[in-house]
Amino acid sequence: MVYIDGAVPRVLESLSRVVVSTAESRQAQTCAEAVRAFTTIVARLRTSQDRACFDEALDTVLPAVIQHAELPTLRAALAELRAAMDEHGRHSTRVTQTQDLLTLATQRLLPKPSDEPEAAHPR
Repeated sequence: MVYIDGAVPRVLESLSRVVVSTAESRQAQTCAEAVRAFTTIVARLRTSQDRACFDEALDTVLPAVIQHAELPTLRAALAELRAAMDEHGRHSTRVTQTQDLLTLATQRLLPKPSDEPEAAHPR
């Protein structure tokens, strides 16, 4: 017998809200910790409803992750999530795409080297 109490959907919804709010407040470190929490949930998805809730939560979370700078902790958290999803038979393609988009967004936001090095140190 399985005890159904709605815990998984509530936890996923709460974590999703945390990740989205980190994007709004630019808290990449907190975002990385919340993504790590998703990693620990992957192994606990027992029912098709749990898995559907997880997928829906990821669809909410991953676009918010791209709003951050690509910190090593965030990069590592996404790699851990991807590995956990692969290990438990979940499709991790969208996590890989998020990693790629995060790298691309960070590259586009970084200042480009100038042809005039003195421009970096105005007088």
